[in-house]
Amino acid sequence: MAALLRLQDQCGRVQFLINFEIQQAQQASGGGSTLTLDVPGMTAPIRYTLSNDELWRNGPPIDALGRLVNTTAVDALVVRGVQAFNVNVTNPRHPTYSLTVRDANGVTYTTSADGNNQGGAQCRVREITSGGS
Repeated sequence: MAALLRLQDQCGRVQFLINFEIQQAQQASGGGSTLTLDVPGMTAPIRYTLSNDELWRNGPPIDALGRLVNTTAVDALVVRGVQAFNVNVTNPRHPTYSLTVRDANGVTYTTSADGNNQGGAQCRVREITSGGS
C-alpha cells in the first residue's frame, strides 16, 4: 500500500507539471509517446518523450518561481520506471495522455488526463492577431 501511495504521489506531481505546461501552450502536437507543446514567447517548444523507461522533458528551463526562461532548450529527466506514456493530439488544443509507472518492486500505477476527469488540461493561450475593421 505504501509503494502504491508513493507512485500515486509521484504520478500526481508529473501530471501537475505536464498539465500546467499544456495550459501555457498555444497548441500541442505529437502522438504515440511524444507530446510537443508550442508556448508563445518561447524560442523552443516543450517536448515530453519516453526513452527506454524514462520520461524526459526538453524545452525552456523553469526558474525558481516556476516561470519558463526563454533560453536554449535543456533536457531534464521527469520520472523513471515509466512503462507507458500514450499521447493523443487529435485535438491540438486539448491533448490527452496516460502515464503508467512501475517501481522496483513491481507495483504499477496509471494516471490519465483525458478531459473526462479532473486530470485533463486544455491549451489556454491563444494567438492574438491584429486585423483591420
